[in-house]
Amino acid sequence: GPSDMQLNMHTPVGNSKVALGAVVAYNNIPDVQSMYSFMTTYAYRLYVGSGRLAFGLSAGMYGVNGDLSQTLIRDDPDPAFPDDAYQRWFPNFGTGILYYTEKMFVGLSVPELLSIPKDGQGIGEAKLENYRFILSGAYLFDFSKAFRLKPSVMIDYNQASTSFKASINVGLMDSRVFIGGAYDYPNFAIALLNFQVNRQWLIGYAYTFNVGPVHKYLGGSHEVVLRWELRPVIPTIPDDPFYF
Repeated sequence: GPSDMQLNMHTPVGNSKVALGAVVAYNNIPDVQSMYSFMTTYAYRLYVGSGRLAFGLSAGMYGVNGDLSQTLIRDDPDPAFPDDAYQRWFPNFGTGILYYTEKMFVGLSVPELLSIPKDGQGIGEAKLENYRFILSGAYLFDFSKAFRLKPSVMIDYNQASTSFKASINVGLMDSRVFIGGAYDYPNFAIALLNFQVNRQWLIGYAYTFNVGPVHKYLGGSHEVVLRWELRPVIPTIPDDPFYF
């Protein structure tokens, strides 16, 4: 079935207001299309009140390999679905803004400013109606070291479709174990478990249940997360909702 892989790296630059990072991603739909990307990221952070306001930019390259020859198309031939295999490389950019404190965060981003280019185009189109807007936020209720609660929401919007995701995570045992669940409207329910191995390593697992109309044909999916925190001295889990 389809598969996704992603590697994220992010670090502040000394004690400055700047942070740099990179994201390498791969997505594959067997016998249809594979997409891979490499994006560099830049963030500039300002202190605002009790929190920080971060402005982010990303830039990099996307690659797409496709072969729709085995795909059943109702109105064949259809110019939107090329018969021959194709490969395209094109640049892309993204932007976002984020405000966060020790207890909450709220952010808005547009991860892709350019569309996939059509035949004969070297670069995709930048059209507002094609943009994908992601609005997200969370709040951390810190009842004690043994019990923390964080509800979060995410709205993923473009003109073609809109999805809404709500989740709740519970931190137990001095925040070494996390148990959570989420509902991704309208098609998915998610269960997750994270374990903080030590001050630097976290291992996570999530299982996604398909509860939409196609659940009879598509089973669930597995997700594994491995995080390595390079800073030599950090609390088991900092009072920062990003780590929860």
